[in-house]
Amino acid sequence: MSARDLQARRPDGAAPYSSGQPAQLADVLERVLDKGIVIAGDIKIDLLDIELLTVRIRLLIASADKAREMGIDWWEGDPFLSQHRRREVAWTELCLELDALVVEHGGANDEALAHLPLCLNSLGQSAREAIDLRYRAQLRMAAIAERLKRSEGAVKLLVHRARAALKHCLDLKLKRRT
Repeated sequence: MSARDLQARRPDGAAPYSSGQPAQLADVLERVLDKGIVIAGDIKIDLLDIELLTVRIRLLIASADKAREMGIDWWEGDPFLSQHRRREVAWTELCLELDALVVEHGGANDEALAHLPLCLNSLGQSAREAIDLRYRAQLRMAAIAERLKRSEGAVKLLVHRARAALKHCLDLKLKRRT
């Protein structure tokens, strides 16, 4: 994108950028994301006229909407970025926390599983519901917040505290056994 392109009329219809006024970063970024920009380059490594390595670099910077218009939407199918993957990670984190607690108490898995429903029932109604929506229904925090009519931050805190309460409850139950 040249300086001449930046002097063209802005997307919001305002006066064009003049050479006396530098374009604001936000205006430049808006224009780049709206139109897109491609940066291309090749790196070649030769030794005695023998090509050892060629790296072709192609970089496209655009908004997600503009990329979709161009037929680029690889991130929507990427399993690492998908909603399912995020749910899997959250569930795994909870299981690892509880598993570490069980190992700490001598590996009493069956006993911990027997106490888990009791510990869940000891949580308050909203904490129990948040845990259920997060791990059983596998909803995202935003969806839970909408259902519970709370802010997303409040739901994150509620789930965090509920997990801590579950661990504490299981810890107490397993300590009594020893």
